[in-house]
Amino acid sequence: MRHSVLLIRKQDESEIIFDGTAEQFGWPATIAIINGDKFWHHYTHDEQWKYDLHHRDMSLEDHKEFCQGYWHKIGVSLRQMLQSLDWARLEGMATSDREDYVRGKATQRARAAAQACWG
Repeated sequence: MRHSVLLIRKQDESEIIFDGTAEQFGWPATIAIINGDKFWHHYTHDEQWKYDLHHRDMSLEDHKEFCQGYWHKIGVSLRQMLQSLDWARLEGMATSDREDYVRGKATQRARAAAQACWG
């Protein structure tokens, strides 16, 4: 079964993976946002999958027809989430609390987008 994730490449070339539907594979929801090295090592059978990335350089608009619009919906939703976060509040949180908070919000949005696409 194919599985889609959002790969985010940071300025330092490290990767963050957003996987809003990990639970459908029996993976913990806590990996919704995970370091790329950990994801590729622990959640793929073969790190070669890393290179089997389809639609890799597509814009958000290009994704309207891909995966029943899931990545377009989640992309718009995550952008809205990032714009609405109380950054001052987040800065005052311990790192683990901040990560849990953002991970929880992103996972809720991913579930809502998946529900809208696939019921």
